[in-house]
Amino acid sequence: MPALEIGQVDDRTPPATVRRRRGPRKGDLKEAAILEAAWRLLAEKPITSISIDELAAGAGISRSSFYFYFPSRDAVIGALARRTSEDLSMAVLAPLSSGRPPREVVQSVVRNLLDRWQTHGPLLRSMDALAERDADLRAFWHSITTDIVAAYAAAIDAERARGTAPAGPPQALDLAWALTNLYWRAGHQMSLGQDPGGGERLVETLAVVTMRAVYGDG
Repeated sequence: MPALEIGQVDDRTPPATVRRRRGPRKGDLKEAAILEAAWRLLAEKPITSISIDELAAGAGISRSSFYFYFPSRDAVIGALARRTSEDLSMAVLAPLSSGRPPREVVQSVVRNLLDRWQTHGPLLRSMDALAERDADLRAFWHSITTDIVAAYAAAIDAERARGTAPAGPPQALDLAWALTNLYWRAGHQMSLGQDPGGGERLVETLAVVTMRAVYGDG
């Protein structure tokens, strides 16, 4: 599974550009324009159908100029993914540290992740495919996922230590891994229009599953 700041991201706006080098302001603007073009194109077609020529044209530059900023199409998508991963991470980590009641925390985690899939669905689906053949990107996503699962497991362990959640098995880490993968898969299917119950109904379903898995109740 790829990785999972609080706050809704406008689905018409691409994730902020990651600065990859120090350079002239004009260069930064051109790099941002390429990323914006990729964001627009991903909403229209799969990554495999996007060409360098389309990215260059969308950014208002020549094909040869494109290679000054990025070595390949996949590098563009990877740059978008790295920025988006920060937003996905905070979608989980911020509620876990909010101090709110457990059910509200679970609902917030689930809702935040599903909101991200609604906003970033085309990009996130592309990441699944790209990470399979890009070892660096795959390692990056794995590190993000590991941090998220570890934080979720720590929260479960804390609840168990307080006596508000029953002790395992399963181990907290295994349970956190299973739940985050469940959320991720549900978001993926929802982004394809395969959500059978509507957004809030799905949030509530996943929240009930989580509460029963962690606390033994719904």
